[in-house]
Amino acid sequence: FAAYSANAGDASQFSDDGGKKDKEIVFVAKAVVDRLDELDPSQGVVHHEGVKIEVFGALPGEEISFTRPVKKRNATLVEVMKASEHRALPRCGVYGRCGGCSLMHMTHEKQLEVKHQLALDVLRQEGVEPAEVLPPLHAQQYGYRHSARPNVRHLEDREDRVGGKVLVGFRHKWVMGSQPVDRCAVLAEPINSFFQDAADVINRMSVRDKVPTVEVMMGDTEKALLLRHLSPLSSQDKRLLTEFARAQGFHLYTQAEGIDSIKLFYSPTGFVPSAPPVEVSAEPFSPLFYTLPNHGVKIHFNPTDFIQVNSEVNRKLVDQAIEFLELTKKDRVLDLFCGLGNFTLPVARYAKSVMGVEWQEYTVQKARTNALISGLTNVTFHSDDLLNPKGLRWLKPGKVQFNKMVIDPPRSGAIAVLERLFAEHGMRPDRIVYVSCNPETLARDLAFLQTQGYATEKMRTADMFPNTNHIESIALLQHIEPNRKSTTRPAAAAGAQ
Repeated sequence: FAAYSANAGDASQFSDDGGKKDKEIVFVAKAVVDRLDELDPSQGVVHHEGVKIEVFGALPGEEISFTRPVKKRNATLVEVMKASEHRALPRCGVYGRCGGCSLMHMTHEKQLEVKHQLALDVLRQEGVEPAEVLPPLHAQQYGYRHSARPNVRHLEDREDRVGGKVLVGFRHKWVMGSQPVDRCAVLAEPINSFFQDAADVINRMSVRDKVPTVEVMMGDTEKALLLRHLSPLSSQDKRLLTEFARAQGFHLYTQAEGIDSIKLFYSPTGFVPSAPPVEVSAEPFSPLFYTLPNHGVKIHFNPTDFIQVNSEVNRKLVDQAIEFLELTKKDRVLDLFCGLGNFTLPVARYAKSVMGVEWQEYTVQKARTNALISGLTNVTFHSDDLLNPKGLRWLKPGKVQFNKMVIDPPRSGAIAVLERLFAEHGMRPDRIVYVSCNPETLARDLAFLQTQGYATEKMRTADMFPNTNHIESIALLQHIEPNRKSTTRPAAAAGAQ
């Protein structure tokens, strides 16, 4: 385990402290791991001399040794003398130093079980008890991410190291700075070989110390790289970038200032995007797209647009939402926080009509274009800040009746918009499908919906981010008449699907 344990000393060459060592007194101890931390399953909990100590990478039942600064409760795992049956060897040489993944030391099956149980525990703390618990949705453990945003660091000349070198990598887990990487175990293979080549190219550019980040992403067939630069590119810089993009097969975008400054600099296919702002038409505005083949939907996106990074689990999640809704051609559906139409457009295949609501107008324009590309005419989109207390003013009470709803909010949840929908608009959809990336706000919002006459009929987690602590969930709520109990069978034990 020492080869990939979290050791700030090993990583100090990449930190901003110049490699200075921690001056605190450190002691070494041995213990048996009691359990995982309730909210952070990457941490094993031990008790030593009456003190609770958290050890990154330790699993329940293991006999370990660790080091800990005297005045701190976080320790560094040194050795595993007796390993758990759930221990796995990470496929990453910088695991424990890179700030991306936190559960690679745990088998995938155990990750699914632990995160699933954590989500259920959080729900129950808020008094939410799903009538039926379905097994987790999941796909491959590695090579699943379709986007990433590495940092770019330019090392200045210093007495303790040679400067003038560009490093491309991710946020360091323990110290200020970045962890350089050559490959990323969770990044999809078509976009996994650019790190060193990108660093070499940027190192040769005149603006090498003015490139803070690059962003890489891919769709079903095409891939792209967005380079942010804080100073104008020289003609030599442009030549270097063109050669790099051609060799890698990237659609290369550049960004000099805000989001409006993003330009398609080079396209290996000769793609020409529509001029901004995006015009609503059946013509694609980007070479990047993903499909939802079970529903005949194709969604184009630009480099900075939000999409789910795990395409296979996203497809399963959409399929599950469609199943939960039990759509017919009589249904009118409201989709809140709809984005580019990830749920809106497949729902439209089976409903009478769908209305999608999203904050940014340019995202709404793209969603409208995606609807036309997929041949859907029973969809409308509105731009509105759903987190603003004054939002939804255009939705007049009683004017449009929706009998089903999909909601996929940010991590902060949707309590404000739900309160307005019920209090100001008198809305009572028969079914609500709630998709969440935060168990805490999901529990809070489901508890509120229970006070409005809803029962949580079904719930399951989705392993959108394997090897991390992040938990995606989907729940079905049904409006229950007074004195009528839920008809769904009692909660079942969860295995993975």
